[in-house]
Amino acid sequence: MKKILFVTVLGLAISCGNVTHSHINFVITNETAEAIQDLKFYTSEKVDTVVIEMLEERNALSGKLTMDHNRTDGHYIFEFKRENGQPVTLNHGYYTNGQPQENKILYTIQSDTVLVKFE
Repeated sequence: MKKILFVTVLGLAISCGNVTHSHINFVITNETAEAIQDLKFYTSEKVDTVVIEMLEERNALSGKLTMDHNRTDGHYIFEFKRENGQPVTLNHGYYTNGQPQENKILYTIQSDTVLVKFE
């Protein structure tokens, strides 16, 4: 009986330990009539950065930010420049112990705002 209990507890511990993932997917949609330049997406630990030179008007792209070396709690940072050179920086979201709490972040860039949705 003790062996069955031990095997059950061990099995649960192993299966629960594999739930985490070490990256976050993202989709950036540019709904403006202008190209967006110098896009950067990274965490507050600044361990890895996704850099995108340009996102054309009315276009979208997707990717993932690797978080293999993130170890602490932090947030996400998304930066870009509008075509007129105006910089935009968003500090948002939360991750804990270097692990994202979400699977995906959706950014929608509009002429006067940026919408952020977590999935």
